[in-house]
Amino acid sequence: MRGEQEGLIIGYVSIMRDITERKRAEEELREASRRIENILESITDAVWSVDREWRFTYINEHALGIMRAIKKNNELTHEDILGKDASR
Repeated sequence: MRGEQEGLIIGYVSIMRDITERKRAEEELREASRRIENILESITDAVWSVDREWRFTYINEHALGIMRAIKKNNELTHEDILGKDASR
């Protein structure tokens, strides 16, 4: 009899969650990040930030221009800098 019962579905479980609030919070966070970046980009001084390990997390256009001059590399991009060690 055991062999006949194997694989027999006797029920199922469904878990449903309303993620509306989480999605709204994520969108608000994205919008806040865009506003902050717009503010930082509008500053005419050089602005950059680093994390606890001294890796670049942000660099605005003016700071990027200074980095290009220091490194003598006009091709340098944000992507070349972000995540790199600022002490080097």
